[in-house]
Amino acid sequence: MLTDILDKIMTIFGVKQDSDAKGKKLIKDLKKNLKKNSKFFNTKKDEVTTNMAQFFYNIYRVVSPYADLLDNIDSSKELKNMIVENFMSDKQKTSVDRLSSEKITERLAKSKNVKIGASQIHKEIVSLVSSFSSDLTNEINNTYALVLVFKELACFNYYFMLKKFDSKLPNYDFVYKPNFTDISGSYISEDLKDFLEVLAKITISSNWKVIFGIFSNYRSNLSIDNKGWNKVLKSLGDVKKSFTLLHIVQVIDENPFYSVESRFDNSSIVEDYINSIRSDAEDSLKSVLRQKKDIAISKYVDLIFGDASVTERNKFYTKSANITYEKKELEGFKYVDPINFMRAYFLDYFKTEAKNVIEILLIQGQWATNVLSQELSEAFHQIQESLPKTIDLDNSLADDQPNGERIKAT
Repeated sequence: MLTDILDKIMTIFGVKQDSDAKGKKLIKDLKKNLKKNSKFFNTKKDEVTTNMAQFFYNIYRVVSPYADLLDNIDSSKELKNMIVENFMSDKQKTSVDRLSSEKITERLAKSKNVKIGASQIHKEIVSLVSSFSSDLTNEINNTYALVLVFKELACFNYYFMLKKFDSKLPNYDFVYKPNFTDISGSYISEDLKDFLEVLAKITISSNWKVIFGIFSNYRSNLSIDNKGWNKVLKSLGDVKKSFTLLHIVQVIDENPFYSVESRFDNSSIVEDYINSIRSDAEDSLKSVLRQKKDIAISKYVDLIFGDASVTERNKFYTKSANITYEKKELEGFKYVDPINFMRAYFLDYFKTEAKNVIEILLIQGQWATNVLSQELSEAFHQIQESLPKTIDLDNSLADDQPNGERIKAT
C-alpha cells in the first residue's frame, strides 16, 4: 500500500514519468549498442542467439573436467596444503618435516636433555611461523582465492543453461554436436545473472598457470587444454570489458539500473596451515614429554615401593571415576596418581619406618644449630598434616556429600 501511495505522489509531481522515460531511453540506447556490437542478442525479437550458446559451450567443454575436483575444495586439506607448499622454500619444507609427529618423537628419544630438546622444537615452531612474510602470505592466499574463482567458473551449471538451447544435449558428451537454436531472453535471465557474479570475480591477467600446475600435481591425469583455455580467457575478457552480458540482462528485465554484486573470499589458508603444523607439533611434544614423565614416575615408584604394587587408596578420587567423566566429555580428576602415591607412601612407609627414625633424630639427635632441626621438624609436621587433607578431599566426593552431589548432577 505504501508503494502505491508513493507511486501516486511521484506521478502527481511528474517524477515517475520522468524516471520511466529515462529508463526507456536507456533501454533503447542499450539495444542500439547490442545491435551494433554483439552477436549474442537479437534486439528485434528479444532473443539470445546460438552465438551465446556457443560461447558458454566453449567454456563448459574446457573447464568442466575440473568440476569434480573442485566441488569439495573447501574440505580438502590436502589440496590447500599443496597450494601453500607450492610457494614454500626448501628450508621451510625441511622445518615442517622436522616438526612432524614422527620426527619429534625420534628427536626427543635421542636427546640427552629432553628440556633442551623441547625448547629447540619450540624455537623452530616460532621460526617457521615468522618465515611466512606478509608478501608470501598474500601471494598464497591470493592464489587460493583464484582457485575459488576458477571453482565457481568450473562448477557453474552450464548444462542446465545449454539444455534450453538444445533439449537433446547430453551432459559431459563432447562428441555430440550441439544443435542450438535462438531462445527467448527471459528463459535464461536468471542464469546470466548467476554467471555475471562469477565473471565479476575473474581477472584475466591473473596467474592461472600456477593453479593449473597445482591441479596437475594433485591429480596427475588432469591437465588443462592450454589452447582452449586461452580462447576461453580471451572471450571472457572481451565479454567482461564490453559489459555485453550485463547489458543483455538489463534489456531482458527492462531494468537499465541492474548491477552485479559479488562477494570475494578472504580466507587465509596460510594461517590455517601454520596453526595445523603448530598444533600437531605441540600435541606431539606434549605426548612425548608426558611419556617421559610417566617413565620417570614409574622409576621413582619402583625405587620407593619396590616390586610391591601400589593399590588404589582412594574411594572416590579414582581413575575408574574418570571413565564416567570422560563419557561426559569432562577432564576428570587430574591428580589421581600423585595423591594415591602420597597416601601409599604415608601409610606404608612414613607412618611406620620413617616416622620413628625422624622422631629419634629430632629428640635425641645432636644438631649443630637449632635452625636445621627446626626445618626438619616443620617439614615433618607438614607431611603429617597432608594425609588428613587428602582423606577429607576423597570423602567429600561421596555421593551423599555436597561436592559429590554436584559432580553427580553434572
